[in-house]
Amino acid sequence: MVVGSYNLTADKKKQDLRTLRAKVGFVFQYPEHQLFDETIIKDVCFGPINFGVPQDEAVKRAEESLTRVGIPSPYWQRSPFDLSGGQMRRVAIAGVLAAHPEAIILDEPTAGLDPRGREEILQLFLGLNKERKTTIIMVTHNMNDAALYSDQVIVMNHGKKIMDGKPEDVFSREEELHQAGLDAPQTMLFLDQLNQKMGRRKKTGPVFTLNETADTVIRILNGGADHV
Repeated sequence: MVVGSYNLTADKKKQDLRTLRAKVGFVFQYPEHQLFDETIIKDVCFGPINFGVPQDEAVKRAEESLTRVGIPSPYWQRSPFDLSGGQMRRVAIAGVLAAHPEAIILDEPTAGLDPRGREEILQLFLGLNKERKTTIIMVTHNMNDAALYSDQVIVMNHGKKIMDGKPEDVFSREEELHQAGLDAPQTMLFLDQLNQKMGRRKKTGPVFTLNETADTVIRILNGGADHV
């Protein structure tokens, strides 16, 4: 695995971890395992200070990161453990953002969030990828998120990589996904069922967004040509 100029191999994984930690941020699935300090602002400052960022700059980064994830300033002097689960997740994400890593690994980042919160968090990371060129690696069982927000999908099964490609390529291999205990995105499952109801033998190709789904439904109901 290569992160910037850092090449991580099996025989080096226990060496020079400080350099690696400065380049790669990790957001736990359970934010209460990641938060520890007495106030939110101190917790978010910890990462950059630990990597040698001056106090003033660390506070500035923390404030920017908290604002970006939607935690308003009246909360910053509170204990992170007084927050809701969704708010704790946002603070944990802010702590990683404040360190300015080159890559961020997210373990089920939208677990426990309501639909609006899910969309905000996923758009946040999409923006980071576009603005800062931050590499985002999302570990998820949510195929809808993987299809909509990824440009590369890797499917693992029992610790082994079984598929690797663009979302439209990976999610076209529905039988292999089933064998790995996964489903295609809900849009594709819905269209497959609609095709069956309409007596169509061919499956609809990869369709992920609501607009694409609506257009495809209209074509199917209007008796358009089968889609592969």
